[in-house]
Amino acid sequence: MINPEEFEITQKVPLQSVANSCPYFDASSGCSVQKVLEDLARARLQAEENEQKFQALFENALDGIMLLDCRTRRFLMPNQQMCRMLGYTAEEIEQLTLLDILPPSVHEAALKHFEQLAAGRPQQVSAQSIRRKDGQIFYADISAALFWLNGTSYAVGIFRDVTEKKHCQEEQARQQQELDAVFQAVPVGISHVQKRVFIRVNKIFCDFLGYSAEELIGRDTSCLYRSKEEFEQWGQSLYSRLQASGEVMEELTFRHKDGHFVDVLLRGVYLDPQDRSKGELFALTDITNRKRAERALQFTQFAVDHLTTPMYWLDSNLRIIRVNQAACRALGYTEEELLQMSILDIDPIYSREKADQVWAVMKQTESLRLESLHKTKDGRIFPVEIVSSYLNYDGQEYHCAFAQDISERKAAENAREKLLRELRTKNEELESIVFVASHDLRGPLVNIEGFAGEIRRTLEEINTLLQGAPLPADISDRLQTLLNKDIRESLQFISAGTAKMDSLLSGLLRLSRVGTIPFRIEPLRMNSLLQLVLGTMRYETRRLGARIHIEPLPDCLGDAVQVNQIFSNLIDNALKYRHPQEPLQIWISGRTEGKEVIYTIRDNGIGIAQEHHEKIFEIFHRLYPDGPQKGEGLGLTIVRRILDRLDGRIWVESEPGAGASFFVALPVVR
Repeated sequence: MINPEEFEITQKVPLQSVANSCPYFDASSGCSVQKVLEDLARARLQAEENEQKFQALFENALDGIMLLDCRTRRFLMPNQQMCRMLGYTAEEIEQLTLLDILPPSVHEAALKHFEQLAAGRPQQVSAQSIRRKDGQIFYADISAALFWLNGTSYAVGIFRDVTEKKHCQEEQARQQQELDAVFQAVPVGISHVQKRVFIRVNKIFCDFLGYSAEELIGRDTSCLYRSKEEFEQWGQSLYSRLQASGEVMEELTFRHKDGHFVDVLLRGVYLDPQDRSKGELFALTDITNRKRAERALQFTQFAVDHLTTPMYWLDSNLRIIRVNQAACRALGYTEEELLQMSILDIDPIYSREKADQVWAVMKQTESLRLESLHKTKDGRIFPVEIVSSYLNYDGQEYHCAFAQDISERKAAENAREKLLRELRTKNEELESIVFVASHDLRGPLVNIEGFAGEIRRTLEEINTLLQGAPLPADISDRLQTLLNKDIRESLQFISAGTAKMDSLLSGLLRLSRVGTIPFRIEPLRMNSLLQLVLGTMRYETRRLGARIHIEPLPDCLGDAVQVNQIFSNLIDNALKYRHPQEPLQIWISGRTEGKEVIYTIRDNGIGIAQEHHEKIFEIFHRLYPDGPQKGEGLGLTIVRRILDRLDGRIWVESEPGAGASFFVALPVVR
């Protein structure tokens, strides 16, 4: 730029001295240094003015504009609109590359555009997704072109925000999809006709007339009429009435593709009443069945009257307006008597208030199934199952009810309930017997063990007495064998048997208590509960070097004490049945599926054969009876019994040598 002060000093220099110092000055040509300087100054000022205009235009443009250094792919000179669109300052933008403002999903396509741009081919990209500084996505149409400056290639990009336009297009597309879905979903045949040529048809229209959409679209509608003359006649009649009133309705006979004729109700309206050139919409309803129904009305009436199930027609005042012969037989009234009564006269538990509720539900669902009671003419009351339907005909509301006598079914249900009560009582008695037997048998066991101890002490005393007694050698040897081997061995068997019996009785007691212990059902925080379980087993897991991996667990409904016992038993089993050559690992996870939370306890132990997957839950069943693992075979039985009471379940998936996965399902927290 020219400094104005310097320009003024230049004007004060004598023209002659300037001319003398300028070797190109020619006074005879009429050219002067002063004029040259004036032209230069004027051009410079004009350039500055143009630069200011360009700068104002650049910064106030409605579109985002910025340069891209093709070598480094960094942005340069973003205008204000570009900064607003991206949410960055100009300085921040100039630290970004092309891929920094694009979602990862479009990087590959963007690089291809950049390669073509670098090759000198201008690029136009529509609705490109761009990521703002705050992570939000907007869409822009991008125009980019390449230019060279001082041997370096640059690209200028113009970004036009089309987010609102794209959303509008997406909304229009969504609405069009909805319209298309409605067009196809309406329960009548629909066709769009323009100048008596099919433009569009839905599936019901095609199915009813036997054509495919491809066969009808673009075809003259005359193919549906019985003759060309009828086509012309009805065409003139229909379109004249359509033009006059904006809609038309007519019963016609159309020709099916296979040649037979069908009865239809055709209703037509203009697609756009404001622009009739867009054509007409015709709704086609099959009335063939209605015609047949009219012809079969007498037969239908006969069939209704001879139904074996009682049927009642009621009006909105609950008056009986129609019954069949089965209803008369069931209630012991004549048809004339019933037509003078209301439903309240034959249903002792029905009321006006209940009727209002039933009618309200039927208006929404159109049908309803319920149980009630009916009273015969002689006063007998019997249970019925009623299937009711709602009908609005000719402005009047009606209620059609079929009443099935369910006396036998109710008797069977009552017998079943009685049987279930007896079964529950028997189970309770059995649990009580198991408890009492287990408890009372411990007394004799204690006595046996006590007397066995007395015998051991007596043996010791006999041995002491015999040591100083002079006995023949054969008798002495025989006594030593009897006392120190045979009798001691028998006592060991007695002790082992009583210990085993005591263990079994203790297990039976625990099992019997599961059915009687009151449960406290509440939401359980399983992550905390499992930490308590593992805390009590920390010594054993450390001793065995077991590694336990726990994922975050969803909560469930259950009894904290009993769920603790479930997981304790399952983890203890994993510790017992570990693989002898591999470090034990246990994985615990959980997921929610519908109304259940399913927990998985998986290990890398010795595994379980397929034939034992159900047996391991049976009472006293042990996977390896002669193995080193201790127990009575009651742990998994107790687990399943607890889960039965918690509305849960358990199952296992396993193969020998491949570890085992136990699955525990409990109710989800609602």
